[in-house]
Amino acid sequence: GDGAEGGGRESGGGVCGQRSGGRRRRGRRFLLVRRVVAAVETLLEGSASVSVGRLVLCPHCLASLPDNSLEALSDNVYCFPLAAVIRAHEQRTQLFCFGIQSQSRAVLVAAAAPDIAFADLKQIADEELELSVVLGTGGFGVVYRGEYRGRTVAVNELHTKGSAEEDTQAVLR
Repeated sequence: GDGAEGGGRESGGGVCGQRSGGRRRRGRRFLLVRRVVAAVETLLEGSASVSVGRLVLCPHCLASLPDNSLEALSDNVYCFPLAAVIRAHEQRTQLFCFGIQSQSRAVLVAAAAPDIAFADLKQIADEELELSVVLGTGGFGVVYRGEYRGRTVAVNELHTKGSAEEDTQAVLR
């Protein structure tokens, strides 16, 4: 996509929205907010006359708020349309705060929406997991019996929109 829609070229360093410290506390808050938003969205969509549009707050703008205070939110905080965030993830591109295509305004999808980029999930190295038999297949993927660190596990390999070779490489555990 273009800068106005939030997409852009993928490139090196200088990405905004990456902070450290206080992760556990923010993580719990994030999960609570995610649940509340999902519940409210479901209630609103149940109404015949309401359409719900989702926006993702720019982490670059949030980081510039005094003391990360949500009370300071204003028109100066950019919001990416959810569709633009998903498109940037699918195209492996960055987002740009206020559509300004500058490396100082670049935002990784993982920083803006870790749930979309699966950034909040632990990655398991292929050599740590041993797949054996197929337990079942379905519309979303294939389930295997496997072993991980001496424990029997079920592994769901999700189908993706890419080619068969890309699908094989895109195992989400």
